[in-house]
Amino acid sequence: MTSIQPYARRFKNQLQLSAVEFIEPVQVQAACRAAQHRWRQCFWTPTVTILTFVRQMLHANCSCRQAVALTLAATAAKAPGDDPASGDPSAYSQARQKLPRRVLEELNACVVRGVRTQASPSRSWCGRTVVLVDGSSASMPDTPALQKAFPQPAGQKPGCGFPVMRLVGLFCWASGCLTEAC
Repeated sequence: MTSIQPYARRFKNQLQLSAVEFIEPVQVQAACRAAQHRWRQCFWTPTVTILTFVRQMLHANCSCRQAVALTLAATAAKAPGDDPASGDPSAYSQARQKLPRRVLEELNACVVRGVRTQASPSRSWCGRTVVLVDGSSASMPDTPALQKAFPQPAGQKPGCGFPVMRLVGLFCWASGCLTEAC
């Protein structure tokens, strides 16, 4: 079985060094147009917001403030003369909340297509693509809307406990890339 840890480490190093962008801004804009998402022309464009979100996920226990600081540092290194954006994470949080799920799904599909083209053919079984399935669950806040969408487990007494979201992911064995999730 392969581990995605080496890929995550390399990806994290590339983002930290700003050596490569993980996805082209044109792809982000195309995904936004397909989802009919509109945004203002400011520092927190969808591309910057998504890149910051990826940085936040790749750094364990990284707060929004730390993720914003990482992005501001990378931006200052690329364009030292520009006025930096504020280090306050509220604008980033608002921009992230406004991104439609469809945009993120389309970008994931773009990344998956790109990774599949680079995956080694030797990483197959009898010439076939191998897919791994994994499932998990997450406890959610106790709100009426979440209780309705994600019911409590049958073993819990009604009104006691929290809603539980169950999720399943399909991973490409050759690359470790998440290809589908529900």
